[in-house]
Amino acid sequence: MIPPRLFLPVILCFGCLCLSQVQADEPLYVRIDQLIDADQVGPTSAVCNDAEFLRRAMLDLHGLIPTSAEARAFLDDPSPSKRTALIDRLVASPRFAVHMATVLDVMFMERRPDKYVSTPEWQKYLQSSLEKNVPFDQLAREILSSDGVDTNLRPAAKFFLDRDAEPHLMTRDIGRVFFGMDLQCAQCHDHPIVDHYLQTDYYGIFAFVNRTVLFTDVEKKVFLGEKSDGDASYKSVFTQDAGNIRPQLPGEMEIDEPRLRQGEDYVAPPLPNTRPVPKFSRRSKLAELAANGGNRQFNLNIANRLWAHMMGRGLVHPVDLHHPMNPPSHPAVLELVTSQFVATKYDIRAMLRELALTKTYQRSIEPPASQDAGQLAKAAEEQAALIAALEALKSTEDASQKLANEADTQFKAARTALAAAETAWRTSEAAVATAKKPLDDSMAAVDKAQADARAKEAAIKAITETSQKSAEVAKLLPNDKEIASAIATFTSKQTQLNTELQAVQKSIADQTAAQPPLQAKLVEAYPPADAAYAAYLEARKPVDAAKAKFIETWNRYKADSLATANCKKRLNARETQVALRLSLTNAEVSRAAVDAQKAALTAAIAESEVQQAELSKLTSVVGDVEKAMADAQKLVDEAKSQLEGKQATVQNITDAITKTEAALQMLPGDTDLTQAVQKLKERLEPLKKEAATAEQSMVGRTAAQQEVFAKLMAAKQTFSSATAEMANRQAKVTAKTNDVNQALEAQRSVETAIAAGREKLVDLSTVDVAVRSFKQLSPEQLGWTLMQATGVLESQRIAADGEVEKSIPKATVATDAAQAKVRDFKLEQQFNEQMRGNVAPFINLYAASSGQSQEDFFATPDQALFVANGGTLISWASGGQLAQRLTALADSSAFAEELYLSTLTRRPAPDEVNEVAAYLAAHANERPQAIRDLIWSLVTSAEFRFNH
Repeated sequence: MIPPRLFLPVILCFGCLCLSQVQADEPLYVRIDQLIDADQVGPTSAVCNDAEFLRRAMLDLHGLIPTSAEARAFLDDPSPSKRTALIDRLVASPRFAVHMATVLDVMFMERRPDKYVSTPEWQKYLQSSLEKNVPFDQLAREILSSDGVDTNLRPAAKFFLDRDAEPHLMTRDIGRVFFGMDLQCAQCHDHPIVDHYLQTDYYGIFAFVNRTVLFTDVEKKVFLGEKSDGDASYKSVFTQDAGNIRPQLPGEMEIDEPRLRQGEDYVAPPLPNTRPVPKFSRRSKLAELAANGGNRQFNLNIANRLWAHMMGRGLVHPVDLHHPMNPPSHPAVLELVTSQFVATKYDIRAMLRELALTKTYQRSIEPPASQDAGQLAKAAEEQAALIAALEALKSTEDASQKLANEADTQFKAARTALAAAETAWRTSEAAVATAKKPLDDSMAAVDKAQADARAKEAAIKAITETSQKSAEVAKLLPNDKEIASAIATFTSKQTQLNTELQAVQKSIADQTAAQPPLQAKLVEAYPPADAAYAAYLEARKPVDAAKAKFIETWNRYKADSLATANCKKRLNARETQVALRLSLTNAEVSRAAVDAQKAALTAAIAESEVQQAELSKLTSVVGDVEKAMADAQKLVDEAKSQLEGKQATVQNITDAITKTEAALQMLPGDTDLTQAVQKLKERLEPLKKEAATAEQSMVGRTAAQQEVFAKLMAAKQTFSSATAEMANRQAKVTAKTNDVNQALEAQRSVETAIAAGREKLVDLSTVDVAVRSFKQLSPEQLGWTLMQATGVLESQRIAADGEVEKSIPKATVATDAAQAKVRDFKLEQQFNEQMRGNVAPFINLYAASSGQSQEDFFATPDQALFVANGGTLISWASGGQLAQRLTALADSSAFAEELYLSTLTRRPAPDEVNEVAAYLAAHANERPQAIRDLIWSLVTSAEFRFNH
């Protein structure tokens, strides 16, 4: 069986560089980058520029941005090693200790209000610890074990004291802060969401602290005490499983603790006005076990938190949710950083230096424009292998879970079998308690009586001294009745108190005399209890063995679950890459389809335009023929009119001849009639010829009209066919337009999928720290950075130096480097304390609620009103040293450079220089306000609010 405390989860990492493959002789920061680079699945950003690095490093290691002079010097430094030199300078500075004390304060206390230990007192303790480079494990032991009695370590007790030592609150916060496990939802049952958080994990920690109590002394000062008894009992509201549990760290066995008989278990028993101090302290044991170098979860948690501080997010994120279903982004990196942190004796300064030196830390926030084609091709090859691996891992995990469940069942059965022996032992302990109670009552009475006796003795002493002084006065004033009366009163009171003291002393003597028999009865009760306990220990052996088996199988199940989750994570990344590659391929196809459809549309439009030209020609032809038809019709109409006129004349003359001849028949030989008939006939013949000629003309013109009509019909038929063809070609254009639109829509869908795929890969790369994540400034950083940018700190630092000068003059340390360092540290402490009031409004506005996670970014109307209308910020912008420096600069380029270096730690771009120049020119008559507005606009920008 593997000892639970030495059990290390097996972490499978497909396609990544294993820890064993990293060169051990390389610096830690190089090994970190090797592991990160070998395990990337998404786009990797380039290293950030010098300005971004300077701002980032200053904020992370000192909590504020550089001055413009510091920025200018760094940016202009041509040395290739200047980044390393900067990091070394920052971590060696006393400012590092002061800033990191604030970081640890927020981590440990989460901005809870002061109760028994003030924040300045607590922060000075942290600052001094960090300045001395106290290892984190030692710091943790001091915080977990301090009771507040030792003056030097009293601030360390703030973690417990200011939480009122409330055991459930302590359990949750110890789990989160020291072990990275938020177990709150496991208080009443196994965690409903995180399968690997058990109710016994919660109560195992609870058992370490539930005996801790607050103790208030006669001066109303509060300390921590501890009882020697008090079980940690639990019962699941879901399964009704219940039991008592000894102290146990998550994933480990319950501790073996010495059994001390009742009455022999205290250094200082819990008597009135006495702080209880047991011979065996569970809370001290917690400090020892958590920070002894061997607790894996403690080590992983702090290493992950330091990583999160520098990188903007933890390898496990959120940092207080370490569990297999929330695997680290880079398991091998977390293992490496953790092991090296422990190997370097928990040296925070050294670890942060190594992290700052990595390329990973120095990545830009800007992802590359495109994904590497080789990585995309490789992803498809790995996907199938990962699917197979995941299936195998899931099978292993299921088998491990089954074994763990079986072991749990066996453990519960063994625990049930223990019930009789446990009941017998507890019954015997109750008998001891019954025998002990009269002795306790007697001891409490003696303690109370002794306190009463001490009070009376002090009163008698005071009255005696007063009476003696009064007697001396009476000798000088022998006839003063009031003095004589006072002396009589003092004498009477002294007699009374002596009598009462004698009664109390007799009570003490009586009670003390009564204690030996009571002690004897208690001693008589010990052997049965000892025997019952021995029997209980013997009966508990199978339970402990079953518990050890369960812990072993449960840890194996957690390790297998973690391996499965890691494989799922990697498979998800590969699936994202494969999907992106498919989208990129589809994009090429869709672009070709769009081009083809556009070409077809262009051809259709061209055909339509040709047909339109032909149709235009035909329209002209039809018009010409219709005009000819109209002309022919006109000629036909004219000929018809002439013919009809001629024919009418011929008919009229013919009718006249007929009527005249009829009259001549009635008047034969009538010369006039005969002559008239003759003349009419003579006139008729030419008229007939003219009518015949008109008729021939009519026939000719009608024939010509028919020819034109035939041409018109033919032209119209051709035009109709051309019109139909035009409609067909226009329909084809419409169809091709629809095809183009559909192809474009398909292309847009593919491009949307590509954008989503790229965004998801960038998100994965941000999680994998291949792309730098955005990190908002903490409230403290924001306050300090605003004061640094506007130049408020310059005069305040001078004032702080003046205060330190009073106790440690510079002249006295001029030749003593060690003392000079002490002075510098005192200066930073004084400076930090001096600016506390200025930073407080930013904490009130920008921090999360006390006792809550302080990592998330949020914006509120109060924040907006503060930066828009707050007198503090506006006064800094108009009255700080930056405004004074800018006022003296006439050249707009120099003005813009000083403005941007002071606020954003970078030189302005050309267009920004032009904007500044234009704004100053437009407000030449309001230059002070223009300067204030320019400063205000930059310090309230999103770029200023984030550490990029």
